[in-house]
Amino acid sequence: MTVSHPLKAMITNSQSDYEAVITVSQLHEAVNAVSQSVTQGSECSQSATRGSEYSQSATRGSDYSQSATRGSSDYSQLPTQGSDYSQSPTGGSEYSRSVARGRDYIQSSTQGSDYSQLATRGSNYNQSSTRGSEYSQSDARGSEYSQSPARGSEYSQSAARGSDYSQSATRGSDYSHQPHEAVITVSLLHEAVITVSQPHEAVITDSQPHEAVITITHPHEAVITVTQPHNAVITVSQLHKAVITVSQPHKAVNTVSQSHEAVITVSQPHEAVNTVSQLHEAVNTVSQLHKAVNTVSQPHEAVNTVSQPHKAVNTVSQLHKAVNTVSQPHKAVNTVSQPHGSVNTVSQLHMALITFRQLHEAVNTVF
Repeated sequence: MTVSHPLKAMITNSQSDYEAVITVSQLHEAVNAVSQSVTQGSECSQSATRGSEYSQSATRGSDYSQSATRGSSDYSQLPTQGSDYSQSPTGGSEYSRSVARGRDYIQSSTQGSDYSQLATRGSNYNQSSTRGSEYSQSDARGSEYSQSPARGSEYSQSAARGSDYSQSATRGSDYSHQPHEAVITVSLLHEAVITVSQPHEAVITDSQPHEAVITITHPHEAVITVTQPHNAVITVSQLHKAVITVSQPHKAVNTVSQSHEAVITVSQPHEAVNTVSQLHEAVNTVSQLHKAVNTVSQPHEAVNTVSQPHKAVNTVSQLHKAVNTVSQPHKAVNTVSQPHGSVNTVSQLHMALITFRQLHEAVNTVF
Protein backbone atom coordinates (compact mmCIF):
# COMPACT_ATOMS: atom_id res chain seq x y z
CA MET A 1 0.00 0.00 0.00
CA THR A 2 2.88 2.18 0.54
CA VAL A 3 6.35 1.96 -0.76
CA SER A 4 9.00 4.30 0.45
CA HIS A 5 10.85 6.43 -2.03
CA PRO A 6 14.15 4.78 -1.33
CA LEU A 7 12.55 1.64 -2.65
CA LYS A 8 11.41 3.57 -5.71
CA ALA A 9 8.22 1.59 -5.70
CA MET A 10 6.93 0.64 -9.05
CA ILE A 11 4.31 -2.01 -9.08
CA THR A 12 4.46 -3.72 -12.40
CA ASN A 13 2.34 -6.61 -13.45
CA SER A 14 4.25 -9.26 -15.28
CA GLN A 15 1.72 -11.55 -16.86
CA SER A 16 3.74 -14.11 -18.71
CA ASP A 17 2.33 -17.45 -17.67
CA TYR A 18 0.15 -16.46 -14.80
CA GLU A 19 -1.91 -13.70 -13.34
CA ALA A 20 0.35 -11.16 -11.74
CA VAL A 21 -0.25 -11.52 -8.05
CA ILE A 22 1.36 -8.83 -6.01
CA THR A 23 4.80 -10.11 -5.36
CA VAL A 24 6.65 -7.51 -3.40
CA SER A 25 10.38 -7.32 -3.62
CA GLN A 26 11.89 -4.91 -1.17
CA LEU A 27 15.35 -3.49 -1.32
CA HIS A 28 15.77 -4.44 2.27
CA GLU A 29 14.11 -7.58 3.47
CA ALA A 30 13.64 -6.28 6.96
CA VAL A 31 10.82 -4.03 5.83
CA ASN A 32 7.55 -5.84 6.16
CA ALA A 33 8.90 -8.01 8.88
CA VAL A 34 7.05 -7.68 12.11
CA SER A 35 7.67 -10.47 14.51
CA GLN A 36 4.31 -11.28 15.94
CA SER A 37 4.21 -13.68 18.80
CA VAL A 38 1.03 -15.62 19.36
CA THR A 39 2.14 -16.59 22.80
CA GLN A 40 2.43 -12.98 23.75
CA GLY A 41 -1.27 -12.31 23.45
CA SER A 42 -0.64 -8.62 23.50
CA GLU A 43 -3.60 -6.54 24.46
CA CYS A 44 -3.84 -2.97 23.42
CA SER A 45 -6.43 -0.98 25.25
CA GLN A 46 -7.32 2.34 23.78
CA SER A 47 -9.77 4.02 26.03
CA ALA A 48 -10.35 7.69 25.61
CA THR A 49 -13.16 9.73 26.98
CA ARG A 50 -15.45 7.91 24.63
CA GLY A 51 -14.27 4.49 25.74
CA SER A 52 -12.53 3.27 22.60
CA GLU A 53 -11.06 -0.14 23.31
CA TYR A 54 -8.66 -2.06 21.19
CA SER A 55 -8.07 -5.64 22.15
CA GLN A 56 -6.30 -8.50 20.48
CA SER A 57 -5.99 -11.69 22.45
CA ALA A 58 -4.46 -14.89 21.17
CA THR A 59 -6.99 -17.05 22.96
CA ARG A 60 -9.78 -15.95 20.72
CA GLY A 61 -7.96 -15.30 17.52
CA SER A 62 -7.83 -11.65 16.74
CA ASP A 63 -10.65 -9.76 18.29
CA TYR A 64 -10.72 -6.14 17.45
CA SER A 65 -13.22 -4.22 19.44
CA GLN A 66 -13.70 -0.53 19.43
CA SER A 67 -16.81 0.33 21.32
CA ALA A 68 -17.89 3.63 22.67
CA THR A 69 -20.84 4.66 24.75
CA ARG A 70 -23.13 3.45 22.03
CA GLY A 71 -21.32 0.13 22.11
CA SER A 72 -21.94 -0.82 18.51
CA SER A 73 -18.51 -1.32 17.04
CA ASP A 74 -17.30 -4.86 17.27
CA TYR A 75 -14.68 -6.11 14.92
CA SER A 76 -13.73 -9.70 15.38
CA GLN A 77 -11.67 -12.19 13.50
CA LEU A 78 -12.23 -15.50 15.14
CA PRO A 79 -10.36 -18.65 14.13
CA THR A 80 -13.60 -20.59 14.39
CA GLN A 81 -15.31 -18.61 11.72
CA GLY A 82 -12.42 -17.40 9.64
CA SER A 83 -12.33 -13.66 9.56
CA ASP A 84 -15.72 -12.14 9.85
CA TYR A 85 -15.60 -8.52 9.00
CA SER A 86 -18.66 -6.39 9.14
CA GLN A 87 -18.62 -2.89 7.81
CA SER A 88 -21.94 -1.17 7.89
CA PRO A 89 -23.76 1.56 9.72
CA THR A 90 -26.78 -0.70 9.96
CA GLY A 91 -25.10 -4.05 9.57
CA GLY A 92 -26.30 -4.22 5.97
CA SER A 93 -22.90 -4.30 4.36
CA GLU A 94 -21.25 -7.38 5.74
CA TYR A 95 -18.18 -8.97 4.41
CA SER A 96 -17.33 -12.32 5.84
CA ARG A 97 -14.13 -14.10 5.10
CA SER A 98 -14.90 -17.48 6.46
CA VAL A 99 -13.78 -20.91 5.38
CA ALA A 100 -17.23 -22.17 6.23
CA ARG A 101 -18.76 -19.64 3.88
CA GLY A 102 -16.26 -20.46 1.19
CA ARG A 103 -14.88 -16.99 0.75
CA ASP A 104 -11.24 -17.89 1.13
CA TYR A 105 -8.81 -16.00 -0.91
CA ILE A 106 -5.64 -17.95 -1.52
CA GLN A 107 -2.92 -17.48 -4.01
CA SER A 108 -2.25 -21.01 -5.07
CA SER A 109 1.26 -22.18 -5.75
CA THR A 110 0.18 -23.18 -9.23
CA GLN A 111 -0.28 -19.52 -9.86
CA GLY A 112 3.13 -18.69 -8.57
CA SER A 113 2.19 -16.59 -5.58
CA ASP A 114 1.04 -18.50 -2.57
CA TYR A 115 -0.32 -16.14 -0.04
CA SER A 116 -1.85 -17.82 2.94
CA GLN A 117 -2.87 -16.86 6.37
CA LEU A 118 -2.32 -19.45 9.03
CA ALA A 119 -4.87 -22.21 9.30
CA THR A 120 -5.09 -21.38 12.98
CA ARG A 121 -6.86 -18.22 12.01
CA GLY A 122 -8.98 -20.08 9.54
CA SER A 123 -8.61 -17.20 7.19
CA ASN A 124 -6.99 -18.25 3.97
CA TYR A 125 -6.10 -15.88 1.26
CA ASN A 126 -6.38 -17.58 -2.06
CA GLN A 127 -5.91 -16.44 -5.58
CA SER A 128 -6.63 -19.44 -7.68
CA SER A 129 -8.56 -19.34 -10.89
CA THR A 130 -9.79 -22.84 -10.21
CA ARG A 131 -11.64 -21.44 -7.19
CA GLY A 132 -13.00 -18.60 -9.19
CA SER A 133 -11.01 -16.16 -7.09
CA GLU A 134 -8.76 -14.64 -9.63
CA TYR A 135 -7.09 -11.33 -9.53
CA SER A 136 -8.90 -9.20 -11.96
CA GLN A 137 -9.28 -5.58 -12.68
CA SER A 138 -11.95 -5.52 -15.26
CA ASP A 139 -15.29 -3.94 -15.85
CA ALA A 140 -16.78 -7.41 -16.10
CA ARG A 141 -16.15 -7.99 -12.40
CA GLY A 142 -17.68 -4.73 -11.47
CA SER A 143 -14.51 -3.99 -9.62
CA GLU A 144 -12.92 -1.36 -11.72
CA TYR A 145 -10.55 1.26 -10.65
CA SER A 146 -10.71 4.22 -12.86
CA GLN A 147 -8.68 7.33 -12.66
CA SER A 148 -10.24 9.76 -15.00
CA PRO A 149 -9.50 13.46 -14.71
CA ALA A 150 -13.06 14.17 -15.69
CA ARG A 151 -14.56 12.75 -12.53
CA GLY A 152 -11.74 13.14 -10.07
CA SER A 153 -10.56 9.56 -9.81
CA GLU A 154 -13.52 7.45 -8.89
CA TYR A 155 -13.12 4.01 -7.57
CA SER A 156 -16.18 1.85 -7.40
CA GLN A 157 -16.61 -1.48 -5.75
CA SER A 158 -19.40 -3.53 -7.17
CA ALA A 159 -22.85 -3.29 -5.68
CA ALA A 160 -22.73 -7.01 -5.03
CA ARG A 161 -20.29 -6.37 -2.25
CA GLY A 162 -22.33 -3.60 -0.78
CA SER A 163 -19.28 -1.63 0.22
CA ASP A 164 -19.13 1.23 -2.18
CA TYR A 165 -15.99 3.21 -2.36
CA SER A 166 -16.29 6.44 -4.17
CA GLN A 167 -13.78 9.15 -4.45
CA SER A 168 -14.98 11.78 -6.80
CA ALA A 169 -14.45 15.46 -7.09
CA THR A 170 -17.97 16.11 -5.89
CA ARG A 171 -17.22 14.23 -2.71
CA GLY A 172 -14.22 16.33 -1.94
CA SER A 173 -11.96 13.32 -1.81
CA ASP A 174 -9.47 14.29 -4.42
CA TYR A 175 -7.23 11.64 -5.83
CA SER A 176 -4.37 13.74 -6.99
CA HIS A 177 -1.75 12.74 -9.44
CA GLN A 178 1.63 13.45 -8.00
CA PRO A 179 5.06 12.05 -8.55
CA HIS A 180 5.06 9.22 -6.06
CA GLU A 181 5.25 5.78 -7.52
CA ALA A 182 3.41 2.64 -6.67
CA VAL A 183 1.12 3.37 -3.80
CA ILE A 184 -1.30 0.72 -2.63
CA THR A 185 -1.79 -2.37 -4.69
CA VAL A 186 -4.54 -4.76 -3.84
CA SER A 187 -6.09 -7.75 -5.43
CA LEU A 188 -9.54 -7.31 -6.79
CA LEU A 189 -11.05 -10.57 -5.72
CA HIS A 190 -13.32 -8.86 -3.28
CA GLU A 191 -13.45 -5.84 -5.44
CA ALA A 192 -10.05 -5.09 -4.04
CA VAL A 193 -9.62 -1.47 -3.60
CA ILE A 194 -7.45 1.35 -4.67
CA THR A 195 -4.93 0.08 -7.09
CA VAL A 196 -2.86 3.17 -7.26
CA SER A 197 -1.08 3.86 -10.45
CA GLN A 198 2.52 4.84 -10.16
CA PRO A 199 2.45 8.55 -10.79
CA HIS A 200 0.63 9.40 -7.60
CA GLU A 201 2.01 10.83 -4.49
CA ALA A 202 -1.20 11.39 -2.62
CA VAL A 203 -3.72 8.64 -2.53
CA ILE A 204 -7.07 9.33 -1.04
CA THR A 205 -6.17 12.81 -0.12
CA ASP A 206 -8.95 14.63 1.61
CA SER A 207 -9.05 18.03 3.11
CA GLN A 208 -6.99 17.95 6.24
CA PRO A 209 -7.97 20.51 8.81
CA HIS A 210 -5.66 18.88 11.31
CA GLU A 211 -2.23 17.54 10.76
CA ALA A 212 -1.81 14.26 12.54
CA VAL A 213 -3.67 11.26 11.30
CA ILE A 214 -1.58 8.26 10.42
CA THR A 215 1.53 10.33 10.11
CA ILE A 216 4.44 8.84 8.30
CA THR A 217 7.69 10.61 7.79
CA HIS A 218 8.86 11.77 4.43
CA PRO A 219 12.18 9.98 4.33
CA HIS A 220 10.27 6.96 3.18
CA GLU A 221 7.61 8.76 1.20
CA ALA A 222 4.92 7.68 3.57
CA VAL A 223 1.73 6.54 2.04
CA ILE A 224 -1.15 6.89 4.36
CA THR A 225 0.22 10.01 5.84
CA VAL A 226 -2.06 12.65 7.05
CA THR A 227 0.05 15.63 7.67
CA GLN A 228 0.12 17.95 4.72
CA PRO A 229 3.90 18.31 4.85
CA HIS A 230 4.03 14.62 4.04
CA ASN A 231 1.96 14.98 0.93
CA ALA A 232 -0.98 13.58 2.81
CA VAL A 233 -1.60 10.16 1.44
CA ILE A 234 -4.91 9.11 2.79
CA THR A 235 -5.52 12.23 4.69
CA VAL A 236 -8.68 12.38 6.66
CA SER A 237 -11.16 15.01 5.79
CA GLN A 238 -13.00 16.69 8.56
CA LEU A 239 -15.77 17.42 6.18
CA HIS A 240 -17.02 13.90 5.93
CA LYS A 241 -16.84 11.07 8.36
CA ALA A 242 -15.96 8.26 6.02
CA VAL A 243 -12.37 8.20 4.94
CA ILE A 244 -9.85 5.43 4.98
CA THR A 245 -11.62 2.34 6.03
CA VAL A 246 -8.90 -0.21 5.66
CA SER A 247 -10.75 -3.46 5.82
CA GLN A 248 -8.05 -5.93 5.03
CA PRO A 249 -10.11 -8.94 5.94
CA HIS A 250 -11.64 -8.54 2.56
CA LYS A 251 -8.53 -7.68 0.68
CA ALA A 252 -9.34 -4.05 0.56
CA VAL A 253 -6.36 -1.90 1.19
CA ASN A 254 -7.47 1.57 1.96
CA THR A 255 -11.03 1.00 1.02
CA VAL A 256 -13.10 3.95 1.89
CA SER A 257 -16.65 2.91 2.37
CA GLN A 258 -18.66 5.98 1.82
CA SER A 259 -21.68 4.25 3.18
CA HIS A 260 -20.13 4.52 6.59
CA GLU A 261 -20.62 7.56 8.67
CA ALA A 262 -17.38 7.58 10.52
CA VAL A 263 -14.20 6.03 9.33
CA ILE A 264 -11.32 7.75 10.90
CA THR A 265 -13.48 10.51 12.21
CA VAL A 266 -11.25 13.43 12.80
CA SER A 267 -13.42 15.75 14.78
CA GLN A 268 -11.35 18.33 16.52
CA PRO A 269 -13.88 18.87 19.31
CA HIS A 270 -13.64 15.36 20.60
CA GLU A 271 -10.59 13.72 22.02
CA ALA A 272 -10.05 10.89 19.63
CA VAL A 273 -8.60 11.47 16.22
CA ASN A 274 -9.35 8.63 13.92
CA THR A 275 -11.87 7.51 16.40
CA VAL A 276 -13.88 4.47 15.64
CA SER A 277 -17.36 5.17 14.56
CA GLN A 278 -19.61 3.01 16.64
CA LEU A 279 -21.36 2.01 13.48
CA HIS A 280 -18.26 0.31 12.22
CA GLU A 281 -16.46 -2.75 13.30
CA ALA A 282 -13.12 -1.52 12.16
CA VAL A 283 -12.13 1.99 11.46
CA ASN A 284 -8.73 2.45 10.04
CA THR A 285 -7.99 -1.11 10.92
CA VAL A 286 -5.01 -1.83 8.78
CA SER A 287 -4.81 -5.55 8.40
CA GLN A 288 -2.35 -5.91 5.64
CA LEU A 289 -2.90 -8.81 3.38
CA HIS A 290 -0.02 -7.88 1.17
CA LYS A 291 3.52 -8.15 2.24
CA ALA A 292 4.52 -4.67 1.28
CA VAL A 293 1.33 -2.86 1.93
CA ASN A 294 1.59 0.01 4.28
CA THR A 295 5.22 -0.57 5.01
CA VAL A 296 6.68 2.24 6.98
CA SER A 297 10.31 2.97 7.44
CA GLN A 298 10.47 4.83 10.66
CA PRO A 299 12.99 7.51 11.33
CA HIS A 300 10.74 8.37 14.19
CA GLU A 301 9.32 6.17 16.88
CA ALA A 302 5.72 6.12 15.91
CA VAL A 303 3.86 5.07 12.83
CA ASN A 304 0.47 6.68 12.98
CA THR A 305 1.68 9.08 15.56
CA VAL A 306 -0.90 10.75 17.68
CA SER A 307 -1.02 14.47 17.61
CA GLN A 308 -0.96 15.93 21.06
CA PRO A 309 -4.58 17.09 21.23
CA HIS A 310 -5.80 13.61 20.56
CA LYS A 311 -5.99 10.62 22.79
CA ALA A 312 -6.43 7.85 20.29
CA VAL A 313 -5.35 8.10 16.71
CA ASN A 314 -5.21 5.36 14.18
CA THR A 315 -5.66 2.12 15.93
CA VAL A 316 -3.99 -0.44 13.75
CA SER A 317 -5.11 -3.98 14.16
CA GLN A 318 -2.04 -6.03 13.53
CA LEU A 319 -3.72 -9.11 12.26
CA HIS A 320 -1.16 -9.84 9.65
CA LYS A 321 2.53 -10.14 9.44
CA ALA A 322 3.02 -6.96 7.49
CA VAL A 323 0.56 -4.54 8.90
CA ASN A 324 2.21 -1.21 9.17
CA THR A 325 5.49 -2.97 9.40
CA VAL A 326 8.36 -0.89 10.53
CA SER A 327 11.88 -1.06 9.29
CA GLN A 328 14.76 -1.57 11.62
CA PRO A 329 15.35 2.01 12.71
CA HIS A 330 12.97 1.32 15.54
CA LYS A 331 11.17 -1.59 17.08
CA ALA A 332 7.79 -0.12 17.75
CA VAL A 333 5.04 -0.59 15.24
CA ASN A 334 2.38 2.01 15.53
CA THR A 335 3.64 3.19 18.83
CA VAL A 336 2.08 6.28 20.19
CA SER A 337 4.12 9.34 20.85
CA GLN A 338 5.14 9.67 24.45
CA PRO A 339 2.33 11.95 25.61
CA HIS A 340 -0.09 9.19 24.83
CA GLY A 341 1.49 6.31 26.62
CA SER A 342 0.38 3.22 24.77
CA VAL A 343 -2.17 4.57 22.38
CA ASN A 344 -1.86 2.99 19.00
CA THR A 345 0.23 0.18 20.23
CA VAL A 346 0.09 -2.83 18.01
CA SER A 347 -0.61 -6.20 19.45
CA GLN A 348 1.27 -8.79 17.53
CA LEU A 349 -0.89 -11.81 17.71
CA HIS A 350 0.25 -13.87 14.80
CA MET A 351 3.63 -15.20 14.00
CA ALA A 352 3.28 -16.01 10.35
CA LEU A 353 0.03 -14.69 9.09
CA ILE A 354 0.37 -13.76 5.51
CA THR A 355 3.17 -15.86 4.23
CA PHE A 356 4.10 -14.42 0.91
CA ARG A 357 5.94 -16.90 -1.22
CA GLN A 358 7.54 -15.32 -4.21
CA LEU A 359 7.59 -18.17 -6.60
CA HIS A 360 7.87 -15.83 -9.52
CA GLU A 361 10.40 -13.11 -9.65
CA ALA A 362 8.47 -10.54 -11.59
CA VAL A 363 4.96 -10.81 -10.31
CA ASN A 364 3.90 -7.36 -9.24
CA THR A 365 7.34 -6.60 -8.04
CA VAL A 366 7.95 -3.43 -6.11
CA PHE A 367 11.36 -2.00 -6.77
